[in-house]
Amino acid sequence: MKIIIANEPIRFNEKILDNNIGIPGLSLYVNIRRLNDFQWWNGTSWGSVNSVDLLCSQEDPINLPGNYYYDLPKRTSTNEFTIKDNIKYTTQFKILSGPYTYNDIKHYLGQLNIDNLAISYDFSTYAKAIIKWSDIDGDRYWAYAYDGVGGNPTTSAEIASRDERKRFSEETPI
Repeated sequence: MKIIIANEPIRFNEKILDNNIGIPGLSLYVNIRRLNDFQWWNGTSWGSVNSVDLLCSQEDPINLPGNYYYDLPKRTSTNEFTIKDNIKYTTQFKILSGPYTYNDIKHYLGQLNIDNLAISYDFSTYAKAIIKWSDIDGDRYWAYAYDGVGGNPTTSAEIASRDERKRFSEETPI
């Protein structure tokens, strides 16, 4: 099983060979399925009940014949990460018509790269600020801003409404 990083651009590659020679000019399609809820990628979001045939692109038909790919966006149309942490996915590459037949299924596991969640933002004009980095399968990552004297500008009630697992007191975070 291959690892795919959830919060980075994702490219699924496939090489089509005939007698060890790459075949350019094919119409190669891919179906992408998320296995925790069995939803299919439809090109912009998850949720299709039936598989969707997504046309792959050729990398370079002259210099790299037979190399095809499909780029999955980093985020869905609703701005969530397309790939979730610790969720399994499958891809099925196939040729639907023509002189060649092809059908290849691969399995992937999504993993989150925490280092890529860092955000820089100027809070100097804000009295209160909370930024939600991401909400991945129930795991919430929050960035908290503190005022100039070191106090927490966010009340415990505000924090509790956003994240039940990590609560902060009125004065000092735990």
